[in-house]
Amino acid sequence: VSLGFLIGDVNSSRLVDSADVASIKTRAGQTANMGNLQMDLNASGVIGAADIAAARARLSRTLP
Repeated sequence: VSLGFLIGDVNSSRLVDSADVASIKTRAGQTANMGNLQMDLNASGVIGAADIAAARARLSRTLP
């Protein structure tokens, strides 16, 4: 069994793209909870600018 994850790929498309960044942006300012935890990329407890920047830095990365 192969297991992998891609930081920044919040919609499970196996690609970090603009849709992932947009999803994180729409939740900016929210406190991380069970419904949006994958959007908090830096595990700070709040979805914010650092999470958006982290996703942007990983744009176009894919899982093989």
